[in-house]
Formats: sequence, structure tokens, C-alpha cells
Amino acid sequence: MASKDLYHKGEIPLEAEELLQQFESLERQIDRLRFPKQSPNNRETIDAATATHQRAAWGATNEAIAKLEVEKQEVYRDIRKFDQVLAEGIQVTPLEFSKLQQLIEDDTTAILSFYSTNEHTHAFIVRRSGVDVHTCQGQGYRELQRWLRNNWLQSYAEISYLPGFIAAAQLLGCEVEAIEFWKLEETEVTVILKDGTSHTVDKTKFRELRQQEKERLDNEWNQQMPGKFAEISRWLQLDKLVEKLEGIQELILIPHLYLHQIPFAVLPLANNQYFGDKFLIRTQASCQVLDFCHQRPPLATNSPTYGIVENTTQDLYYSSYEGRQVAEMYQVADSQYLKGSEGTVNEYKKLLPQVQRLLSTHHAQSRLDNSLESALILADGRITLGQLLSPAFRFPDLDEVFLSCCETNLGSTDISDNMMTLNTGFLCAGARGAVSSLWSVDDLATSLFSVFYHQLRLAGKNRPQALQLAQQKLRQLTGKELEEKYGKELEKALREKLKEAYERFRETKKQRDSYPKDSPEYKQWQKEREKRGKIYDRIGRTIENLKQKSAEEHPFAHPIYWSGFICAGLRG
Repeated sequence: MASKDLYHKGEIPLEAEELLQQFESLERQIDRLRFPKQSPNNRETIDAATATHQRAAWGATNEAIAKLEVEKQEVYRDIRKFDQVLAEGIQVTPLEFSKLQQLIEDDTTAILSFYSTNEHTHAFIVRRSGVDVHTCQGQGYRELQRWLRNNWLQSYAEISYLPGFIAAAQLLGCEVEAIEFWKLEETEVTVILKDGTSHTVDKTKFRELRQQEKERLDNEWNQQMPGKFAEISRWLQLDKLVEKLEGIQELILIPHLYLHQIPFAVLPLANNQYFGDKFLIRTQASCQVLDFCHQRPPLATNSPTYGIVENTTQDLYYSSYEGRQVAEMYQVADSQYLKGSEGTVNEYKKLLPQVQRLLSTHHAQSRLDNSLESALILADGRITLGQLLSPAFRFPDLDEVFLSCCETNLGSTDISDNMMTLNTGFLCAGARGAVSSLWSVDDLATSLFSVFYHQLRLAGKNRPQALQLAQQKLRQLTGKELEEKYGKELEKALREKLKEAYERFRETKKQRDSYPKDSPEYKQWQKEREKRGKIYDRIGRTIENLKQKSAEEHPFAHPIYWSGFICAGLRG
């Protein structure tokens, strides 16, 4: 990838501008279909009453959206052909070995690049002084990579899409395999079987069963996580690999295929130590992307300006605590702090050129079936990976983006190992570094982790140092410390949200009662009232959950809470 600064001054040729307008028009059409208005004054993109911490979208929701996405990709291909910058992404020139060594800052840093053949997986250790190789015999694509695909990525993906099929099958009394697809309607759920027949099931019962199944699969995945990490560590023979890393303190990690989805920091070593405790780690999509980051000139300032985009769908209750804490640390101006409905697509785009560092704390979606449709979820629409890679998104003064969202470094890989995620998109758009997530992260744990990370950055730690220390601090945090140091402020933020939710709940009653009982408006506001009531109840449960966490000895010791974030790009 060559320099991405070609259009940073807005000098976009007419033909490219027309293609970008077509692209954005199709994106708006998709948004209107994907996120229809749910009430007369509601433009939330996610149903806050039923939202959980799972925020992935694994496919287009209907045929109309799928058709528009095909059209959009055709336009995108034209943009790539026209734009020389993006054309570099189609056929990347491999880096010479001497160029690879220039990516290594000092003698205590090494590139650790994995590659799986059918039979074996090789880890190439590139130092300034030379190269070594660690081979995992018998753990190639046929064994290791297929196991990762089936037992890690696929089992995670099933948490999102499988519960609906299980719920429909239980209500119809059929096998899950017999169902082609299901669709939520206004008052019921339509289920289409593979034999072509159509059936309906009760919507309330369907949602209850689906939520139960999602929680069951989620719990299973969480419980199996430590055992799977131990297996991966054994198959990669990490203890033998460590012996070849004598004198190395920091690793520039380049995974291969399904290893991209694995948090190497949590892989255990023989001495009851984690791999990420022994080494500072920066995880890169490729050496080419890292080289692209190295080509950027140093920032013109030693005091980078911060921007914050917070809780754009107004259903992440700890996000406001996180944003407020970071805003106080870095004295973020009100004009560069977008809260809730202020966090629109246009305002987000306006903010990026004004700041050098950005905290983006809200929902995001990974699309394993179409990585270019992975997106940040904002107040009135989305910013997709495809847009981040387009000439309209060029921010050469951007130093760091902290993506405090779900799945911002989760993506699928093909045989070319073309790992494209929102994390990589921001590095292509101009960021020198990024912090992102590998799965659907917990709201409370993520907010605390973000606060710890930004405190460490303020104290002068670089990206991998701040990441390592923040992960350690979160997993070592005791319930007593949670209550005494953070509980008061956290509960205060939740109580404020609870009060706001109650006022909105009361307002919906006034609006509803202003219409005749049999009118469509009355029914619409009744639905809104029911939704607001669920939001109020959910915040109440969140407050209770905070108290329960405070009673645990180490509430965030499980890897699900602390190991899901990685940093990429320059050391910073």
C-alpha cells in the first residue's frame, strides 16, 4: 500500500467524486432498510430494550439489502480501479527482507510472522540481526487452522445466528436443519422451511427462547475459552518458541489465516505466565500495513488533541462514564465530544480531521460474510470498512483511534490471508495506531479497561505498554477495589441513565394518552412505552450486576473481560 495522502486536501477528481456519491447513496438506502424508524421520534439503530452485548451482524437481513450491497460492491470496484491508491491494495508488492528489518525499531524487538502450510505451521522470527524459524510439526492447515475455524470462529459465530433457528425449531417441533430462514414480523415470526412451506410462531415466545439459547451458547463459549487457549499454546509449542526469543521484549505479531482471531496475549506458558505478560505485543494484519504506517511523517505536535464519540445509540450505560473520564483526563472540548444523537455520520467525519486521537465508544458490527460491510454504528447510520478504504476518508494527522466497540478487529480470512477489519481500515485512512477488539466485549469491563489504558497513555506509556498494563490491572482488580475506587462514579452514571429512562417512560404515557385508544398513534406510542419500560428495567438490572461484580474476589479475571483487545500500527 502506497501513501494514502493523495486526496487528503479534498482534491478528488470529478469521476471519483461521482462514484463516491453513488456509493454513499446506496449506503443510505441500505441504512433506511436496515434501521427503519421505530416510533414517531425514534431513530435509534438498535433496539435498546432487547440489545445485549452481542453486536455482530453475520449477513444481510433481507433480499433487498443483499441486492443493494451487490450494487454497492460494483461501484466500489470501479472506485478501486480508478483510484491508484486503492489499486495498490489489489496487488501488493512484497517487501524486501531489508525493508522488513527496517520495521523493527531496536534490538529488543522482533517480527514474529506465522505461516501455515498443509502440514506444518512456521513462525519466522525476524530480528535486526537476522532470521530464525520455529516449526510446529504436524500443525498446519489440515490440523491447526481447520480446528481454529471450526472450534473457535464458527462456535463464536453460532452465538449470533443459531439461537433464532433453535427457538423456531422448538416452537414448530422440527429439526433445526429443516429451517431455511426466519423473519421477525410486526406481531409474529415467519419461519420458512427447506421444503418450501411457511409457518408462523408467537413472537414473544420466540424472543424468550432465542435469548435463552443465546445465553446458553455464550456461557458455553466463555467456559471453554481457557481450555482452548491452553490447546492452542500446546499446538504452537510456545514454550519452545520463547526459548528462541531470548533478549526480545516486544513482538510485532503477524498471524496467518485463523490465527488472526486469537488473542496471543492470553496464551499460557509453562511457568503460570501469559504470553502477553512476557512480551509487549503489537498485532498487525500484515507487514505491508505496518510499512504504510511507518511512511507517515511524525505528528506536528507533542500534545495531541483528543476527540470522543460516545454511545451513539444511547443503550450502552457505562459508555458515558468512560467518555467522561477520558474527557477530563485530556480536557476534551465540548465541540469535539459527540454524545448520543450528536454522533452522526457527518459529525463523525467532521471530527476526524480536527483531532489527532479519537476514542470511539459505541456499537460496531463485524460482517464475516462481507468484510467491507463491517461498520461503526452511529446515530443516523453507519461508516463501513468500504468507506474507510475509499478516497473520501483520508486523515493524515490522525495518530491513534481507540475503538471501544465490539469486533473491530474480527474478520474472516481467505487463502490470500487478506485480513480486512475496521482496525485495518483506520490504519489505511491515516491512523498511525489503533486499539481494537476481537469479539463482543463486555460493557463494564471495556469501560474500565479504556480508562486504565488512557491513564497509562497520559503517564507516557506507549501503545503496547499501555495495553499490557491495562490488561493486567483489569484482571487483577478486586471486587473491593471496584467498589471503593470506581463504584460510586459508575453507579452515579447509571442512576443518571435510570432517571432519564424513567422520564422518557413517563413522557410516552402522555403522548399515548393524547390519542384515541383505537387509533394507530395510540398503539404506536404504547409500543414505545413498552420498549422504554424494558430499557428502565434493564438499567436497574445493570445496577444490580455492578453490585454483584463488586462482591466477587476478582470480577474480571476471566479472559473474556481483559484479553479481547489488541493494538496495531506503530509503537506510539
